Amino acid sequence: MKKRQGIQISHGWVYQHILADKQAGGDLHTHLPKAYSALPEKAPKTLWKERKSRFTLMQPVDQRLADLVSQAMISLLSPFADWVHTITGDNCKEFVNHAQIAEALKAAFCFAHPYSAWERGTNENTNGLIHQYFPKKTDFSKVTFKEVLAVANKLNQRPRKCLDFYTPFEVLLEQTVALTS
Repeated sequence: MKKRQGIQISHGWVYQHILADKQAGGDLHTHLPKAYSALPEKAPKTLWKERKSRFTLMQPVDQRLADLVSQAMISLLSPFADWVHTITGDNCKEFVNHAQIAEALKAAFCFAHPYSAWERGTNENTNGLIHQYFPKKTDFSKVTFKEVLAVANKLNQRPRKCLDFYTPFEVLLEQTVALTS
């Protein structure tokens, strides 16, 4: 469309349009490929916390097991469930319970393509920032919950160029106030 008609739209907008049509009794959703025909309750959008504010939520888990990871994600994101529309994970085994996470948060769970870290750029950047405090190979059985929270707090109080040098906390607070006003 961009080359032929000079119009550019995102896939998220297309899904929002199809979902609105479905909710109004339309049948556009029936023309989607079978894998996409079951639209989520909320149209796919970017994960508001991660993409808009860069706010970091962290919780240590004893092992990278699907049950522990899904419980942690649900626990961390539940207070923000109204703002969480999609979650993008990688193809690791700890996301095998993705349907449970999506259902609990009423959000769509998407996966990045294998070996495509750039599709989760904010996540990869945040992992790099976390590694400044907890280098790779850190034995997390020796890291306290208080230490993890302190790192999350440092990251959320750190001004970011992509946020016009505001902190993730300031952006989150501003968005929260705007949504509740």
